[in-house]
Amino acid sequence: MTFNPRHNTSHSFDNNTTNEGDMTMKGKIYSDDRCRVCGGKFTHYEPRGMWCPDHPQEMPTRFRVHFGRGPSKRFKDYDRAIRCLTGWRYETDQGKFDPRDYTRKNPLGFANQVDAWLKTKADKSERYRRNLKNWMQRGVELWGADRNVKSIKYADLEDLVMGYDASGKTKHDMIATYKQFFTWLNKREDIPVPSMPEVSYKLGERKIITIQQQQDIINEVKRICPNPRIWIGIKWLSIYVAIRPAEMWSLKENQINVDGYFVLPGANTKEGKIKLVPMLDADIDLYKTFPQALPQLHFFRRHRGKGVTAPGEQISKRAFYRWWVRACNNLEITGVDLYGGTRHTTTSAVSEYFSMDEMQRDGTQHGSNKAFQRYCRTGSVPKRTIYEKVAELQGGVTRFDKTVLRD
Repeated sequence: MTFNPRHNTSHSFDNNTTNEGDMTMKGKIYSDDRCRVCGGKFTHYEPRGMWCPDHPQEMPTRFRVHFGRGPSKRFKDYDRAIRCLTGWRYETDQGKFDPRDYTRKNPLGFANQVDAWLKTKADKSERYRRNLKNWMQRGVELWGADRNVKSIKYADLEDLVMGYDASGKTKHDMIATYKQFFTWLNKREDIPVPSMPEVSYKLGERKIITIQQQQDIINEVKRICPNPRIWIGIKWLSIYVAIRPAEMWSLKENQINVDGYFVLPGANTKEGKIKLVPMLDADIDLYKTFPQALPQLHFFRRHRGKGVTAPGEQISKRAFYRWWVRACNNLEITGVDLYGGTRHTTTSAVSEYFSMDEMQRDGTQHGSNKAFQRYCRTGSVPKRTIYEKVAELQGGVTRFDKTVLRD
């Protein structure tokens, strides 16, 4: 770009913030270069350019835009530098300038904000946090880690959902996660929450069976499975409907029969809250038939080594499911999974004997009393009534030979 330094070279905007009419004149352009003739600094004669006051033919090749105490940016030609400075001034006049948009650390970058949000979920269960991280990572991959969160709009979220090959329920849960994220972002950074695409879905119904079929399958598991702990885990899943398969699998020795309760820490529950589940006396007696082990050892563990595994290691997370399927195949019962055959079947069978409030309070949601203040702060101790009814419907709890239950 060619400049004529003879025209009004004495006029310059040396102050970092000035006003010219209604236009904010904050900021200035500097250069790290020096005049090749005298070694002096270059002067900015806005908006015509920069040159040495004593040698106007000498011009810099590197430029730094400084915007008050806010951001700064480097350029290799003057045109781009002055356009940047003008743009920042225009955004300031419009009340839209945000210095966070132009800092090197990029605090409003999508990945940076996602990391900060996930840290607020540290008290939630590992499974829950893993799902959140996986869904947010899809946004990072689609939009880029440095994408400014303020620029993410409805169309971006719709593209994210449309490009996700998953069930309607999974897509719905993912969008709910993004809504939760942007709601938090609105409170933290005062950034508007974008409109969210709606995802409709219809939950599939799990097949349930009769209590008698359920017990036939559980007894078949006992017959064919060499590890009695797996049979007991499936048996307990059919009684204690408040406990999900993954939660049952995670139980340790010091979390069973704690004053007659299963005590599930929040880190292992889907809700992220401590859960107390009362045990029936017969199951307490059944648990006591096993040798007592170290408190931190998983109860559902291997009793024999196979391959690279060793006795005492926690069983596979899918062990309950695999043995359930084998037993179903042996009995020619098809289309019923572990969840449907235990929790859903039992809940359906027992629900006609109790109100919805009783089922929710004592069947699936639990609190604590003063005896369990070390585990939970408020609430009431859930009753055993529902589980006693379950045992009655299942034909009572059979007493098994202790020799069969040894490790």
